[in-house]
Amino acid sequence: QRIALLTFTNRAASELRERIAQLLPAPLPADALRLTGTFHRVACALLRRVLPIAQRGLRPDFSILDGEAT
Repeated sequence: QRIALLTFTNRAASELRERIAQLLPAPLPADALRLTGTFHRVACALLRRVLPIAQRGLRPDFSILDGEAT
């Protein structure tokens, strides 16, 4: 529950999640590794679940567009 893991690729994040799960003696709660993944995935999770986005006029189901999508 206190692990934040940032990687550059989804594949690396997946492999590291598996390694962490194997090292721990008990099964992890479903949201224990919610802050593991690519920088963009973790940032999006923080925006959706932790930061006060409603104060900025955003809803939790907001979309993030890249330069090509605009």
